[in-house]
Amino acid sequence: MVNKVRKIKIFYKFLLILLFLSVVPLGIVGWRLININRVNLQDVILELHTKQATSVADKIKSYMADLEEKLKFIISAHGEPPINWTLTQRILKSMIASSEDFITISTVNSDGRELTKVYSPSLKGKVKLESRKDDPAFLESLNTKELAVSPIYYAEKTPRINLVYPYTKEIYLYIEADMTELLETVRKSRIGKTGITYVVNNNSRIVMHPDIQLGVKRVSVKDRPIVQEVTANRFLGSKEYLNKQGKHIVGAYAPVPALDLGVIVEQDKNEAYLSVIKMKRNAIIFLIIVLLAACVAGYFMAQNLTSPIIKLTDTARNIATGDFNIGKITKWLKKVRLKDEVAELASTFIVMTQQLKRYNDMQADKMNAIIYSIADGIIMTDYSGKVILSNKKAKELLRIDYKKTLRGKKIQNIITRKEIADCLKVIRE
Repeated sequence: MVNKVRKIKIFYKFLLILLFLSVVPLGIVGWRLININRVNLQDVILELHTKQATSVADKIKSYMADLEEKLKFIISAHGEPPINWTLTQRILKSMIASSEDFITISTVNSDGRELTKVYSPSLKGKVKLESRKDDPAFLESLNTKELAVSPIYYAEKTPRINLVYPYTKEIYLYIEADMTELLETVRKSRIGKTGITYVVNNNSRIVMHPDIQLGVKRVSVKDRPIVQEVTANRFLGSKEYLNKQGKHIVGAYAPVPALDLGVIVEQDKNEAYLSVIKMKRNAIIFLIIVLLAACVAGYFMAQNLTSPIIKLTDTARNIATGDFNIGKITKWLKKVRLKDEVAELASTFIVMTQQLKRYNDMQADKMNAIIYSIADGIIMTDYSGKVILSNKKAKELLRIDYKKTLRGKKIQNIITRKEIADCLKVIRE
């Protein structure tokens, strides 16, 4: 048993080649560009978070630098010892009046006892002289003879910080400063709906947060990977991680080494990368449209390339059966108005067909003359059994009107004898 080889039509071959040459490279390049743009956008978003954290950290540093400048001004304004207490009081009062950051300024001796204290008018009747002998910041300044800064703490939901600075050999300036302005900066430093900024100390506890209670209670966040990064490494950075609730978070951090603080910016990953997700979705839709357009263009191009070949093949097949009618291909050639090599091939093919028809007609005339001159009845068929020629004698023997043509009819329908059918079968085999 002979296995027939299944042939792929030339149209589909051309279509597959065109699609392979256009769609595959386009798809690969398009996908790579989408990924490149996605990575670039993610980098930009992470950089935005890092800049936000750096901005808040710089404001904290600037706040502390401003306090130090004011301290230096107080000391330089007083001049050399001994202390002129009247002048000192005047300087301290003017500083309280001119700066909203200072809540109280007191002078403390080396035993930790407050000697004098000036304060904001809003605290009148609420302030008294205190002992600072057990105050960590005072003890640090007493030992180092340098500026000492306390951790951030809260007084009635107001963040504060204390600074102690040597005024003379025996006297120290003790300042309570208000950090409400910085807290407001932290609370307003938001990104989108879910992006927040907060500040942690070196123990991984919140000291400033949009939710004030978290700062007041010093809630621990040491389990957050981004907090671990800022408390351990003390440098700028960004990170993606999974929080306790199973949400993907994008964050950035910036340290404030002078105060052992870290500023952290966090945002839900889906919101942070929303523009990236939209860009990728739109790019994929556009790529699909382009690929579909390439497929359609490839289809019509393949059809345009293979149609003339198919037309010529069909015409050649008809010629092989003796049909030299070139009307269809001539009409088609005029309709499409081709001016390329295919058109030249079709024109040459038409000329060749016309020449073959003339030659065939000449041969047919000769054959007719021979057949009609023979006294015996003769019928000429092709391999399929279709009648090509027949003489008058054959029609007489078959009792068929000689005016009727047998051309194109099946010999089996004209002569029903089994011997004729068997003979034709042997010839075909």
